Amino acid sequence: MYLTDTELHDAVAYLTDHELNRVLAIASELSPRIIREPSRGIVMMTLIDSFEVPFHLGEVLVTEAEVECAGAQGYGMTEGLDGQRALVRAILDALSQITTGDVVRERIRVILSAAYQRRRRAQGLEDALIASSRVSFDLLPGA
Repeated sequence: MYLTDTELHDAVAYLTDHELNRVLAIASELSPRIIREPSRGIVMMTLIDSFEVPFHLGEVLVTEAEVECAGAQGYGMTEGLDGQRALVRAILDALSQITTGDVVRERIRVILSAAYQRRRRAQGLEDALIASSRVSFDLLPGA
């Protein structure tokens, strides 16, 4: 399965610490330059309710980072305090803008794809467990 850029960025959240360190080591082959060190921030989380009306759920703590890789700038943000994941997302953003670094990009893609597939399998098991516990109520008996 070939992941889209959005799925690759999502997969960063599912990386183990070991995989995260491997991705950063692989990315270091392109000598990324950190423009803005990972820093904390707060963003407002806005959701759409069942009536299609946006509402503010509250503030979310995030970590942001910016890098430059082979002449392209990349931005990354992740929920919580996780500078390494923000850096990986920034590197992915920069890599999506350049044509060089195909070997590095593919090595990173393999790791991210494995993490994404692992999460999908876990989600499938959770969904099956939830589905098996559903109760069907007969609201109108005898109807």
